[in-house]
Amino acid sequence: MFEDTIVSQATPVGHSAIAIIRISGKMAFEYAKRITRTKKNFKHLRPKHLPIYINRKRKIDSGIFIPFFSPRSYDGENIIEISCHGNPFIIGAIIDEFLKYGARIAKPGEYTKRAFLNNKLDLNQAESVGLLIQSKSLEAAEKQTQNLDGNLSLGLNTIRNEVVSALALLEYEFDVSEIKFLKKKDLFKIKNNIKNCEKRLSKIIGSFNFGSAYSKGLRFVFVGKANVGKSTLINTLLNYDRIITNNKPGTTRDVITVETIFKGVPVTLIDTAGINRTNDPVELQGIEKTKEEISRSDVIFSLFTFDAQPVDFIVDKHTINIYNKNDLAPYRGNKKDVISISALSGDGIDTLKQKINKSIKTVTKSSEPRIITTIRQKDSLTRALKAIKSASTHFKQNPAQLELIASDLRSSLYQFDITSGKTITNEVLESVFSSFCVGK
Repeated sequence: MFEDTIVSQATPVGHSAIAIIRISGKMAFEYAKRITRTKKNFKHLRPKHLPIYINRKRKIDSGIFIPFFSPRSYDGENIIEISCHGNPFIIGAIIDEFLKYGARIAKPGEYTKRAFLNNKLDLNQAESVGLLIQSKSLEAAEKQTQNLDGNLSLGLNTIRNEVVSALALLEYEFDVSEIKFLKKKDLFKIKNNIKNCEKRLSKIIGSFNFGSAYSKGLRFVFVGKANVGKSTLINTLLNYDRIITNNKPGTTRDVITVETIFKGVPVTLIDTAGINRTNDPVELQGIEKTKEEISRSDVIFSLFTFDAQPVDFIVDKHTINIYNKNDLAPYRGNKKDVISISALSGDGIDTLKQKINKSIKTVTKSSEPRIITTIRQKDSLTRALKAIKSASTHFKQNPAQLELIASDLRSSLYQFDITSGKTITNEVLESVFSSFCVGK
């Protein structure tokens, strides 16, 4: 159990009907008894309605106190969660009272960090807590809940155990066996085992784009020359006028972002400045920002019309080519990948939406039920896969280089342990939990 006791508000700051204050640590129950002036002991998961005092005698509120006894709590420590009225002055006074007793304000993510250090969660699950809170759609929340329940960790542990089995057989031969080389059937078993691990791990790593799309969302960038109807199209897709439009070219001179949901995937629609030949420094700056957004995009919507050709500097990006204003002049080109629409009248919008849904499926395509969602997970697992692949190459030599195979397998296990947090540095821990909210 940690020596220090931490406290914080666990609900959003502001006026509300109810707020929750969480206090965790060695003295949590003692401090709760002091602030309520009760002498009765708490019981695990037995809520109590109690008065709340400050300065020993000023009753400022009453609330529901729910105790969680170590280790059967979220973070493995003794925890009291107090539901009081959501007045910022009341909340501040309660927290200040706990600080007088000796508690300190919790750092961002400190409860979840304690849960990790107390082996209540591994690091993959801990990351899912933060991403679950930040989820921008129900589907995204569902994916993170699956990881929080241990779906990803279970899949990775299964692969890791297979690597351990292969390594154990090699180590046994090194330490015990008097045979100079492994029997063919044992060698085949290890080789086949490692190949299966390679395939399964490759699939999990391949889920990153899918997982990242649900956790961070996709960026749809609308580009084209001035007055091709980018802003109007975004308004049409949203079904309301979010962006000011005007017939005068150059209305949009900066990047405008709008968040929405397509097929459960969070999407940021980005309206960019029209690409013109201009000497206006403001327009030139807007054009440079457009180019930056193109480099960061997941999907580009390249708009053109009968009197404005497509921009010509989009390279190696998933692009949807859109001919707009077909109500003024029909598309007469012969490119099969062009979608003809009128953003103003709505003609062709349903076809465009079908294309958008198909593009989302392309970007997020994954047959793997277990997904990774962070760069940290992808990086360490990629290193593990590299070591496993290296082990496979040593089987091609005659005789197979067993010591090198064993060394590579040990390296892969080290990376698996980094992924789960069994082996981790304080710097990485701080990086993971610093993005959490204070009450979590």
